[in-house]
Amino acid sequence: MIFVFEESPNSRVIWDYFNENFGQMLAPVGVLKACALYSARLPNRFNLFCVAPVGQFKSATSIIVQQFFPKTYYIDMGSDFTIHAIQSHYGKKIDRKCLMVNDATLLFSTKEKRAKERLINALAELSSEGYYKYSERQSKFELYGRISIIMNMSLESYKHNRGKLFESTFLDRFLKVFYKMPPKELVNYCRMYFNKKELKVGESKVEKLPKRLTRRCDISEDYREVLVGFSKDISAISLTSLTRTEEQILALAKSHACLNGRAEVDDDDIDFVRSIISFCSDPISPNQEKIVRLYMQGRSYKDICLLLNMDYKTYKPYVSRVIQTAKLRGIV
Repeated sequence: MIFVFEESPNSRVIWDYFNENFGQMLAPVGVLKACALYSARLPNRFNLFCVAPVGQFKSATSIIVQQFFPKTYYIDMGSDFTIHAIQSHYGKKIDRKCLMVNDATLLFSTKEKRAKERLINALAELSSEGYYKYSERQSKFELYGRISIIMNMSLESYKHNRGKLFESTFLDRFLKVFYKMPPKELVNYCRMYFNKKELKVGESKVEKLPKRLTRRCDISEDYREVLVGFSKDISAISLTSLTRTEEQILALAKSHACLNGRAEVDDDDIDFVRSIISFCSDPISPNQEKIVRLYMQGRSYKDICLLLNMDYKTYKPYVSRVIQTAKLRGIV
């Protein structure tokens, strides 16, 4: 996967850094996290939920990305906080900040059920509505702010928590990406990561972004049509609401353009969004994209099972669950 980024010098700097220090698999993830972080400063924001196996640089990539930006652009939330702690520390307003959650596995595992649900609901409302109100007995407070969120989670934890996160519509508010580094690449870059001084946590030396960032960006109707098409593909493979997926993808394209100092989306932005579609396929829900597409073609449950070379009796319940979920989210 190689990109020229002819009109995107800042993306080229970030891409090259991650490609050299972490490998080809993480280069697009690095640029994607940079777009999510910077989108907090823009009218259209998007949230990123990054899922990968344990030990595959989820936290490290977040730490590195932060160093391309001023500290005023983000808040490093760590892995253990509550919504009350946010309100106590930052007051009523958190504006134009990206909340960087290092490890959602630890975040949710350290919370009792009620505290976890409260935190999930607060982050969901704050990120989409820009407002959250808490009221219980003697405790009342409000939070305001235009924010984006970058959250990392291990694949095992995602498997365990996915149902609850989907039920609360929390994950619908994120662009979800999944990756798994090839074994040889993982071994090589683990060795590089722990041997190189400049890659130690908090000590990486990143190149200054060469082009000034912009704050507003337009999309032509032709490019918008292409991005809507990408949104339909991502919605199908991730079983996420089409409306919210479209919002996230349009915001991603705009953020990538603004990250590179442009006032309009161009071919570079389209190419980058296209490159991340394969990262949106949920690895623990096999064949769901094919099931959705076959159903949209008018295929019966039995036909779908036969075309996927699966036993009808044993596979039909899974096909039914996927289609029902797609219906509930407005995909079909």
